[in-house]
Amino acid sequence: MVGHDHNMQRLHPIDGITQFVSGAGGRSHYEFDPSDERLAFANDRDYGALRLELSPGVARYAFVSVAGETLDAGELGCRD
Repeated sequence: MVGHDHNMQRLHPIDGITQFVSGAGGRSHYEFDPSDERLAFANDRDYGALRLELSPGVARYAFVSVAGETLDAGELGCRD
């Protein structure tokens, strides 16, 4: 998980690792590159946050806007 890129991004897994960018709470947004083939989800319009729920063997995620709208969500298997 990274920040300081003022937008929300979820990248396709590389070697089983999914990278999240959670930076949509800042002063202004940064545009993302829509031609970046690594992007599974991206949003540079809405302010919001990444919600993570971690349990043994699973990580549930949701990018949620400040209005409460779920913009992207899912779950990932993980090692115990």
